[in-house]
Amino acid sequence: MNYGEMESMLRRKGDEGANSPLPGIVNDRIEMTLNRLPKREEMERRSKRIRIFNVAAASLLVMVLAIAGTSLFSSEGIGAFGKPSNSADPGVRSSAWGTSFVEALHSDRSSPVREVSVTDQGITLTVSDVVYDGNMLRFRYTLRSAEDFDASGVKTSLWIDGLTIGSTDEASNSYSTYRFEKRKIKAGEYEGAVAHALTDYRPSTFDLTFMVKHIGEKDGEWRIDSRVEKTNDIVNVDTDIQKKSEIGSISLDRISLSPVSTQLRYRFNLEKKYLGEHVGFGVELSDDQGNIYGTDSGYYSLTSNTVSGDVWPSYFAVMEGAKQLVLKPFFRNYLTSDVANKQFRTTLTSQPTEDDPLILPQGEAGNLLITSIEYMKDKTVIHFDPEGANPFEQSTFGIEDEKGNIIRAEWSEESIINHTVSIGPISRDEKLMFLTRPIAKLEYLPELEMSVDLPQS
Repeated sequence: MNYGEMESMLRRKGDEGANSPLPGIVNDRIEMTLNRLPKREEMERRSKRIRIFNVAAASLLVMVLAIAGTSLFSSEGIGAFGKPSNSADPGVRSSAWGTSFVEALHSDRSSPVREVSVTDQGITLTVSDVVYDGNMLRFRYTLRSAEDFDASGVKTSLWIDGLTIGSTDEASNSYSTYRFEKRKIKAGEYEGAVAHALTDYRPSTFDLTFMVKHIGEKDGEWRIDSRVEKTNDIVNVDTDIQKKSEIGSISLDRISLSPVSTQLRYRFNLEKKYLGEHVGFGVELSDDQGNIYGTDSGYYSLTSNTVSGDVWPSYFAVMEGAKQLVLKPFFRNYLTSDVANKQFRTTLTSQPTEDDPLILPQGEAGNLLITSIEYMKDKTVIHFDPEGANPFEQSTFGIEDEKGNIIRAEWSEESIINHTVSIGPISRDEKLMFLTRPIAKLEYLPELEMSVDLPQS
């Protein structure tokens, strides 16, 4: 697939917006990929400058995983800081970055606005714990009412300095990198997080507006305004680690940790002959606890003999308990369209267990195992385990009910990392249909693998 074909394919998928069959976690990656594409005329001038799309989580899945849409959640996009701030002592562990997802956001104290509420139609919207690290913006919110209410179909928009940058009404904002997460806590109460990966516009401070126009069957106006400043809670770890083999070399210069993302800076120089038929090079980031935070994206340059790059990829925020990060370089290919467009449909006929899981095929990468399903009064929790050569990108699937209706799943970075996802309450007798697509396998390069100890408090 050449550059033009790839760009056209991504834009077609992006234009589908809310009607796209892809999970939201995939659609968000489309925008990040498009934002990072070189201009077409620049590609023509720089024919030896080649874009590779080893995109964390689902921008790659855009090309290999056209799953029937199940996701209400999506993950943060990929982007580089520019040069991160040395605002924190690299020898001291931050109080906020070592926790997970929504729970991590309350730890940051850099935002001047801690909690703001507005009430309309008997529902109170509260925004709190705004965190912005120069790349990723994220905050918590709650929806509360004295009576239980339907919070489906929430229509929201996000503004920075008067400009609309994201919306859950994707029909009017197809290329949004904005994501909106929601989960029910109890009758009359929902909570979640809103995130947006800033790309071209990354001010150190800005005026933030979060607007909600529709909740369930109620139209109204819930508007929150606040001033946001870049967090000081960023830990930079300068590493200067290099690995070499006959394939080439990779050098890790820096890791930047914040409550909402993890950035690396690394450089690589590979012998072209070892690239073979592969079209991409990247790094999978994981930790000593087995959590995988993503696979990266970047540019590489070709000469007659070498493949090289200097990249600043972004990954999910580090989870609590991690003491060491592990970088696993890899080669990869993309699937041909005839393979990528295949769909596997697997019916749940009996309750899965760890010893007898439901096996979902995913092509050359391997399988996804459904290991258990918990049926609760207010939700259904599905536990899964990727088994194969691309575990991070394998950790997603679609779900349909017996009538073929899409069941929306609460995908988030936590669900991807922890291999657990929730859907609404269903009967134990419901014959769910799981949908998967072929996933490209990664060819890991263990001779270039490296690990870094994280600062501990």
